[in-house]
Amino acid sequence: MTKEFLTGLGLTEEVIAKIQEESGKDIEREKAKYADRDTLKQNLADATKELEAFKALKPEDMQKQIAELSAKLKTQEADSAKRIAEMETQAKVKDFLSEKKFVNSITKDAIAGKLAEALNGDESKGKSLDDIFGGLIKDQKNILLDENKPAPPTVANMAQTGAERKDDDVARTREIMGLPPLK
Repeated sequence: MTKEFLTGLGLTEEVIAKIQEESGKDIEREKAKYADRDTLKQNLADATKELEAFKALKPEDMQKQIAELSAKLKTQEADSAKRIAEMETQAKVKDFLSEKKFVNSITKDAIAGKLAEALNGDESKGKSLDDIFGGLIKDQKNILLDENKPAPPTVANMAQTGAERKDDDVARTREIMGLPPLK
């Protein structure tokens, strides 16, 4: 409704202003009802776009990807558990062998490897470390130092020259051999 239309009806300016004011309130009230129309329209467009993206996904591909990731996770868990078990075994062996006195470090390292290997084997289930260690070194020589074994005798240096030899040593040696003393 325009002002000219209302003037053509013979209405006064005051009445036209009141009608337009009231009409403006109705228009604003109706506009308020549809104020979020643009927002809703944009939300609908976004949702449609997301739905189209989901339509592109194939459930078989997603299931395959989930299965691959699950298998990978299981493999990583198994590898981690195996590594942890190996570390625990090595720590047990190291603690067990710490008090033992081996003839050399090569022997100690070899026995440690064999002991760790035996601990992980089925044949050692239910056996103690002492039993397994005893089985490994049974009938083996030169593995551990024997602290009760007497030290080998020391031999006098046979490369001494005549000037370094003591006369008593020479005389005693000649006597043992049945030779006459030197003059």
